[in-house]
Amino acid sequence: MCKFSKFTLGALVASSITSSACANWYDNIFAGVEADYNFASDISLQVKNHISISPFNGNMSDDARAFGFGAKLGYDFDIARVYGAYNHNFKAKADTNYWDNTLHSGYISSGEIKWNSNDFILGADYTPKFSISGIDFKAILGAFGGLSKIDIKHEERGVNTYGLTQMQGSLNGFIYGLRLGSIYEINKNNEVEFGFKFSQAKYSDKDTTINICNYIHCFKENLKLSDTKLTNKGVFVGYNYKF
Repeated sequence: MCKFSKFTLGALVASSITSSACANWYDNIFAGVEADYNFASDISLQVKNHISISPFNGNMSDDARAFGFGAKLGYDFDIARVYGAYNHNFKAKADTNYWDNTLHSGYISSGEIKWNSNDFILGADYTPKFSISGIDFKAILGAFGGLSKIDIKHEERGVNTYGLTQMQGSLNGFIYGLRLGSIYEINKNNEVEFGFKFSQAKYSDKDTTINICNYIHCFKENLKLSDTKLTNKGVFVGYNYKF
């Protein structure tokens, strides 16, 4: 009976320790949503064909603006955290005005370029605690990287009949970036975060086709989108639920 009692007691203690450890591990998981406002969204690329290379920059003057929204799931170590996230950047647009000498005689092309992107990233943040006027915060010093897909569409405004009426393509590439901000813990299970974010995505080359029309007929021209980059600078605000 004594041996049985000792065995039973030992089993209960072991079970309690295991349950406590599992509970603590589970408590460190968090899930959240995040909204971004990119006050400087810049796209650049080159259009290539069999004749030559035409520099093409979809945002040669003013920065475009774009909104984003995403969700993340991660693990909080208190002093640091890791997470996986998905983010969608809604459509941005900018005027284009560039010299093109690749198709016919040189001419000025004017139009509008539009783009949106989807990012799948893994990130890590260093989150030390600090206080301001007796209010406790955590800092966010983080970096992230992953995969990105961008959809691009360019439409010409008809400045010259020897031009592209429409050019579009979907490109895949890699994205990396930095985050700097703060976390405010509302209570044990709820927190908000805010700060600044910078990212740059580089995409693989893509073959595409454009329609070209003159006074006589219309025909297609094969092109390649090359050296495509998307740079975003903005602010973010998010909410996390800690289990």
